[in-house]
Amino acid sequence: MLAPAPGALIAGTYQLIAIIGEGASGVVYRAEATTGTAPVAIKLIRLEHALREQMRARFLREARLASTMQHPNAVRVHDYGADDDVLYLVMELLEGEDLRHRLDRALAGDASAMTGPEIARTGAQIAAALRDAHEVGLVHRDIKPQNIFLERRPAGAWVRVLDFGLAFLINNEGSLGRLTDEGVVTGTPHYMSPEQAAGERLGPASDVYSLGCVLYELITGQPPFMGSLVEIMTRHMVVPPTAPAALVGSRTAADAPGLEALVMAMLVKAADKRPTTAEVLDALVELGQSAFAAAGAAARTDTEAHAGADVAPDRAPAPAGGGEGQVPVAILGPCDEQVLLALRVNGVEPVPVALDQAEPDPAAGTVLAGFVPGADVAGLARARALLPADVPVLTSVPPADLVRLAEFVRAGFADVVVEPLHGQDLARKLMRALRRARGQRGLPER
Repeated sequence: MLAPAPGALIAGTYQLIAIIGEGASGVVYRAEATTGTAPVAIKLIRLEHALREQMRARFLREARLASTMQHPNAVRVHDYGADDDVLYLVMELLEGEDLRHRLDRALAGDASAMTGPEIARTGAQIAAALRDAHEVGLVHRDIKPQNIFLERRPAGAWVRVLDFGLAFLINNEGSLGRLTDEGVVTGTPHYMSPEQAAGERLGPASDVYSLGCVLYELITGQPPFMGSLVEIMTRHMVVPPTAPAALVGSRTAADAPGLEALVMAMLVKAADKRPTTAEVLDALVELGQSAFAAAGAAARTDTEAHAGADVAPDRAPAPAGGGEGQVPVAILGPCDEQVLLALRVNGVEPVPVALDQAEPDPAAGTVLAGFVPGADVAGLARARALLPADVPVLTSVPPADLVRLAEFVRAGFADVVVEPLHGQDLARKLMRALRRARGQRGLPER
């Protein structure tokens, strides 16, 4: 999809001001209505989805359901529709940061890790929104830190759940494509339920599992399962997660007794054995031990006590030419300029290295990781010859190319990114691979 330029008018009403986010299903803009009301966020669905009649019909049905959600922990949908070939969803404009950024800041030492009660209260707000959605037949399908927004309010952070019901739009009905003739995979691998990984029909229990994955990461600093895409999906289906206490000790057990046991119950493989959304909400409210934790109430005020997560102002872009704190990463092959810019914004300084040169490039001597777009096994071997020893190397593959994914895992690629490339996702995977590599060598994480 070629994103409309700022200034474009959608449905004769919404003037696009600036792009504020981009994902697999579409592009989000800050916009202003010609009626002079408050600024809004408007998501434009990617053209490849909008042109498919089945997708258009399903989008309009899911958007109608999402617009009925008036829960204080769900982002409000003001308007939706089709404008020629453009599908759009108009939402309230929020100020703050998503939970992914909050987790990343904690890992970087720029924010404190959430305490057990804070995790419980954050989870209660998410569960409250999910319970109301499930009651009207709406399954989120893609609960993950990127879809949990910490709204900045005078009394502290307030949780808002984004993108209800839109996971089916991701990349031809599934970010990894079809796995079997019977089922389609939707969702994000690290937070995917076993039934999602198997391409089965999804119900509320799938959202419970995904929320369990998010809470697990808030406790431990990492999702329940790590590895390549294939490894992660397989582990969701057949491998029990490691108990959080085995990774971080008894910190959360001491300040929120029962939280880890609840999370482990949410991560049970059999969907019918997990607690219901209402049961999860009740347990988290009790664990939070806070007056505001009656998260299912129909309305709240800004003066109530909130989750207490220290939300920083929106992240300022890093200098385009790199700078102090940027992580040098070798780019061994052609890469879109917008992807390179997004890498810089997310703390990665791309270092171009020609893959076909005869001798190691001196510029590659200082890099900490490497990325070979669309590589094969021979490309990995060539990259290894050009880069310092033990540097993790990543590559990219088209959606649903599971045969190549397994081949790359055996060959030794640190991770694989599913195309089309998004700079923020690539930067996150590079940082994760770097942390794993440093841990394996017994070095302190940065």
